[in-house]
Amino acid sequence: MVNPKQMMLASDMMEALISGVVADWRHMTYPPHNIVLNDDKSVTIEIAAAGFNDKELEVTVSKGKLDVCGAKTPDDYDEFNGNPVFIKRKFLHNGLARRNFQLQWTIPTNYEVSENIKFQDGILTITLERIEPPQPEVKKLKIG
Repeated sequence: MVNPKQMMLASDMMEALISGVVADWRHMTYPPHNIVLNDDKSVTIEIAAAGFNDKELEVTVSKGKLDVCGAKTPDDYDEFNGNPVFIKRKFLHNGLARRNFQLQWTIPTNYEVSENIKFQDGILTITLERIEPPQPEVKKLKIG
């Protein structure tokens, strides 16, 4: 059972992440992803990136934004009427979407993205860790 403190942290974290996503939610439906509250010190974003390899995925952090992009390499497919046509294999059934994507979140100011990003079994895992804000320095000033 989640205690009230965790619920409040989860609520704050989810509100911060959700408020930072691309304005149109329809852009955030592919690929499927989870946002998991691990404890009061970290949150994990899990992105289902089946059909991609680690060289086709890019994670960047800039100006308080976390961007995750997936782009298939041009030699893997060609396009016909805007749809990917795979030239290396002939599919009897092609059920994996394998289309390019970009996801973006605003990182809350009291979190930072861990450099320990994992890609295993088609799942890209990114952890955000809570950081302690720097304490303001008290400076005693001389009078006169």
